[in-house]
Amino acid sequence: MPSRGAIEVLRRRRRLPSPTDSGRVRLGDLLSETKERVSIRLDRDVLAWFRSRRKKGYQTAIKAVPRAFMESQERGKRP
Repeated sequence: MPSRGAIEVLRRRRRLPSPTDSGRVRLGDLLSETKERVSIRLDRDVLAWFRSRRKKGYQTAIKAVPRAFMESQERGKRP
């Protein structure tokens, strides 16, 4: 958990919203600013396959697939 001073610095920089009613900051508010929430539809069998292999972390595994594809495409480019 970040210190109160660190939270205040982030809040002043407008990177962190005000605390919730409970006086706590949600973990999602501290996550990387490079991530964006999106909604995609996956075929049932694809989702079931990822879930069957990783009960926890299946979403991270799903995110790794387009990243690997993107990186392979970037490596294939010639300067």
